Amino acid sequence: MTISTEAIKTSVFDGNGSTTAYGFSFKCYSGADLEVVLTSTAGVETVQTITTHYTVALNSNQDSSPGGTVTMVTAPASGSPAEKLVIYNKLAYTQGVDLVSGGAFNANVIEDAIDRNTILSRRANEQVTRSIQIPISDDAGTGVNLPTETLRASKAVVFDSSGNVGVSTDDYEDQVATVAASAAAASVSASAASTSASASATSASASSTSASASATSAAAAATSYDNFDDRYLGTKSSDPTLDNDGDALVDGALYFNTTDNVLMVYDLGGTTWNRTTPTSADQTKINTVSGIASDVTAVAAKATEIGRLGTADAVADMAILGTADVVTDMNVLATADVVTDMNTLATADVVTDMNVLATADVVTDMNTLGTADVVADMNTLGTADVVADMNTLATADVVADMNTLATADVVADMNTLGTADVVADMNTLGTADVVADMNTLGTADVVADMNTLATADVVADMNTLGTADVVTDMNTLGTAGNVTAMATCATNIAGVNSFAERYRVASSAPVSDLDEGDLYFNTTDNSIYYYNGSAWTAIVTYTHPTGAGNEHLPSAISQTEAGYLNGVNSDIQTQIDAKVTKTSATGSAALPAGTTVQRDSYLRWNTTDTSAEVYDGSGWAAVGGGNTTTEGLYEHAHTISANYVITTNNNALTAGPITIDTGVSVTVPTGSTWVIA
Repeated sequence: MTISTEAIKTSVFDGNGSTTAYGFSFKCYSGADLEVVLTSTAGVETVQTITTHYTVALNSNQDSSPGGTVTMVTAPASGSPAEKLVIYNKLAYTQGVDLVSGGAFNANVIEDAIDRNTILSRRANEQVTRSIQIPISDDAGTGVNLPTETLRASKAVVFDSSGNVGVSTDDYEDQVATVAASAAAASVSASAASTSASASATSASASSTSASASATSAAAAATSYDNFDDRYLGTKSSDPTLDNDGDALVDGALYFNTTDNVLMVYDLGGTTWNRTTPTSADQTKINTVSGIASDVTAVAAKATEIGRLGTADAVADMAILGTADVVTDMNVLATADVVTDMNTLATADVVTDMNVLATADVVTDMNTLGTADVVADMNTLGTADVVADMNTLATADVVADMNTLATADVVADMNTLGTADVVADMNTLGTADVVADMNTLGTADVVADMNTLATADVVADMNTLGTADVVTDMNTLGTAGNVTAMATCATNIAGVNSFAERYRVASSAPVSDLDEGDLYFNTTDNSIYYYNGSAWTAIVTYTHPTGAGNEHLPSAISQTEAGYLNGVNSDIQTQIDAKVTKTSATGSAALPAGTTVQRDSYLRWNTTDTSAEVYDGSGWAAVGGGNTTTEGLYEHAHTISANYVITTNNNALTAGPITIDTGVSVTVPTGSTWVIA
């Protein structure tokens, strides 16, 4: 930007007790560069502290709209006089631009450096204008140097007969005493004259005149001293706020600061004490600015080139390109190989494409792409064939797609893809048809999918899958039927995963993720086990029983039935072994025999009663026929120990006496008769 105003500080703001926001219109690089000075109603200046006493809001563009607003935490007070506020651009005397030999000519960077020097020069000029100065018409040999601090201590600043600056030969305190003595002597003289006047009327008149003259001389001397005392305050260790009489300071008042060893002058308009000479540091900076005069001249010699760059479009482009990141990228790009590539790219068609690419978004993408790795990839890509492909790709639609693709993740993917082999593939892909396909693929969703796929692991997998055999397999799998089958499998993936959890193969029993019904094959004993909810149980192989006592089992017996038979206990097995067998060719059989206390079967011969009997689930009953003999007798027990129900419409006959056990009953249905004889 150009700096068209010499303002380096604001005008003096008078406090009103309510206003806190104060604007300024000079260029400022940072809020920390400002100095805010508050003058109290007593005339004491205090430099305010940022954040503690005020905050700064800079305009967003200091080139087109310099300045900003200082907002005080507490509003400066009103009154007579009111508190006063001044905002001062106190930019540090530093120079942070490092121009690399052979590097890019960045107009914004150079202009910022020149602006900074201009601001510093204006600041020095502002301070000089508030100092005591020798008129320009004075002799160039006029001396302004003061003696050393030892020689000028307690002396007054004076001007010799030639107008040169110096110091008095006696102390200013002695001068005050001399003036006071002169005034006293004049007063004594006036008194004497008055006394003499009483002696003689003639001499009285003369004495009166003399006394009046003496009094006038004394008053003039006192006034002269007071005026001098108001303008030169002597030596002080810090800025005074009042003169030696306790009155307000006058404009142009002087005092010698013994802390900094410098003569200070008071600016009533700014209510500040200012140095009459620059500090050594300020002088060094001024010398530095003077020392770059040749550089400024050299820049001025490039007025024609600067004129070309000074157009609105060029300035806008340089503003975009003049960021630190882009400058770094340009340093990376300024190698011989890249310059050769740029010569290849500098055709009319490519320049047209570059105009399309030179938008803010694409420049941001170029910052992302301007790393050493990507530049190396660009060297690979900068061949005539690839440039031709880029011409094909440089349409507005494809550029929009490139903006989508130019994220950090995609750039990393491009580094992976930027090998010679992949570039050769890209030459194959750079046809109009493929570009049209790329437009279709360049949507945000597809780019997101590409970010997912473009990792090193996935690329390695793709290399593995991209062989002829695997491609053939993929063609086989890509039929409608197989795709449908895979979709079905994907739909039922929960069941597939569940099967993997329910059936396992291991050398020992699993101990985690156990559910009742789980299966596992033990590779140690080559057996299958099932989990019953608390423990693993082996599933044994059934072997059809052979040998004596097993020949009655059918060979086609089921596995379940065999399991039941294999599980019988030894007592049941003994009874099976004592099964009823034929005893003759007529089919008669020998029933299991036992006493009454041994009743444990459903059909048997009671050896106690010598009769056959059956068990109906709740009690034993004699089998009809009893013990019939040739004598025609029928014998039965005389104790009924189990409940009995006479069959409906049947009659019963019992030989008495009989005993019915406690809790046991005999039921006679309607229509039936029970006779006890």
